[in-house]
Amino acid sequence: MSAVRIVSFLRRRPDISREEFYERWAAHGQMMLGAKELMGLVGYRQMRANNDDLTKMFNVGRGSGDTEPYDGVAEIWIESIEHLTAPPSAEKLKFLSELEADEKRFVDHSRSYHVVGDEVVLLEGPPA
Repeated sequence: MSAVRIVSFLRRRPDISREEFYERWAAHGQMMLGAKELMGLVGYRQMRANNDDLTKMFNVGRGSGDTEPYDGVAEIWIESIEHLTAPPSAEKLKFLSELEADEKRFVDHSRSYHVVGDEVVLLEGPPA
């Protein structure tokens, strides 16, 4: 079994600043880490978007258009597809409910996007 990767392209709620988004997201990350065994979490990274001008130049230059930037990207690795799809325990259901409520404090899911898949590493990047 290999780990399953979830990549989330996140946009903040329109009523909060990017700085507040990052503060709430950092606390959310600690919440995730506190339940890593319960969630089958084997990896978690947060990438904060910090250069909208360069991002816009990069996207427009490749024909992506002048789209609204994302505020960050979360990379999550779950130990297996079986762990991800197994019926959740009462404890896990409770945690998932708390996690969802916390996300609603800072993430606008209607403008965010999530991808689930297998990772193919062609060149290992530097350590985080």
